[in-house]
Amino acid sequence: MERIESLLAQRGAAAEAGDLERCIAADIAFHAAIAEATHNKILSELYRTTTGHLQKGFRHIYRDTACFRASQPTHARLARNIADTDVQQALDTIAVILDEP
Repeated sequence: MERIESLLAQRGAAAEAGDLERCIAADIAFHAAIAEATHNKILSELYRTTTGHLQKGFRHIYRDTACFRASQPTHARLARNIADTDVQQALDTIAVILDEP
């Protein structure tokens, strides 16, 4: 959980600083760490092998860190849901994240 929280903090700091590259890297690492925490080997491998493609795609989608700043609270909620081992709340939060820009 420490790693997830650290990556979340890095994501937030990069977003606030307007550092898009660092923000994208931290966001992807955050989600990869969550995948690892699920102990789902397929999901973890998927993140590991698609990281480069995700980074490239995010660079085309995002021009600044505004969306990352706006979605930081829901990402923090997801981290809390995971820490609380509240599967239903985590799923609900993921649904919100997926609907965010």
